[in-house]
Amino acid sequence: MRRAGIVGTVVLVAAAWLASRCGGLAAPVASGAGKEEAPEGKLVFEDRFEKGLANWVSEGPFPADVKDGRLHVKTTEGEPKVGQYLWCRKELPADFRIEYDFTPLSDSGFFLLFFCVQGVKGEDILAPDLFEKYMNHKTWQDYQDFDKYTSPPDRKHGSRIRCYHVSYRRGNQANCNLRKNPGLNLVKTSDISQLLPKDKTVHVALTKKGARILLTVDGRAFMDYTDEGAVDGAFYNGGRFGFRQVYDSEGAYGNVSLYDLTEGKQ
Repeated sequence: MRRAGIVGTVVLVAAAWLASRCGGLAAPVASGAGKEEAPEGKLVFEDRFEKGLANWVSEGPFPADVKDGRLHVKTTEGEPKVGQYLWCRKELPADFRIEYDFTPLSDSGFFLLFFCVQGVKGEDILAPDLFEKYMNHKTWQDYQDFDKYTSPPDRKHGSRIRCYHVSYRRGNQANCNLRKNPGLNLVKTSDISQLLPKDKTVHVALTKKGARILLTVDGRAFMDYTDEGAVDGAFYNGGRFGFRQVYDSEGAYGNVSLYDLTEGKQ
C-alpha cells in the first residue's frame, strides 16, 4: 500500500511539472475506453442528442439527422463542390474545452472542426447579417462554403469572418492541419502515426486556453500550437464552433460537452 502511494505521488508531481512546462495546459490523460479524464472547468453545455438537432444549425445542401443518439452527417462529391457545416447554438467562452465522440463511417472525406468563429468585428455568424445575407448557402457555387469562412488568397472576397479550423481526418493523408482565417493561413502541420480507421469511435478533445490550442484524439496529441500573433495578429477568443465535412464523407458525433476554462469562471 505504501509503495502504491509513493508511485501515485510521483505521478502527480510529474504531471504538475509537465503542466508548468506547458503553460498550465498539459495533454489530457486517457482513461477507460479512450475517453479522457474530465477537465477542470465548468460544464456549460452538453448534448446527447435526445432532442434531435435542437442545439444545432445546419448550413449546406446535405442532410443531417440523429440516429441512435448520435449526429449523422453524409456528404458527396458532386456539383457544386461544397461541404456541410453543423454549428452549435451555444457560444464559446473565451477559454474552453470541447469534447465529443467521433466515428468515421467512410474511408474517404475530410472532417474538420471550426472554432472561435465570428465576424471580424465580433459579430455572431448565426445572426441574419452573416448567416443569411452574406454568402447564403442556398447560392453556393464550387468551394464557396469553404471560402465563406476562410477567404483563401486565390478566391478572396469580403473576408468578413475570422476563425481557426483544424482538419483531423483528411482522406488518406496521415496528418493534421491547423489554419487561421481569414486567409487560409496554415500555421502548423502535425504528422500522425496513422489515419483514424473507419467505424472506430474515438474521443476528440479541443482545448483553447489563452493563446494555446491543443487537440487530442483518445488522449494522443494531434495538434499543439501557441498563437503568438505572427499571423493575422492576436489570438482569437469566443465565437462559435461547428463540424464540417466535405467530399465523399460520412461521420457520426456523440456525447458533445463544452467546458468553460476562463480564469475566474471555473
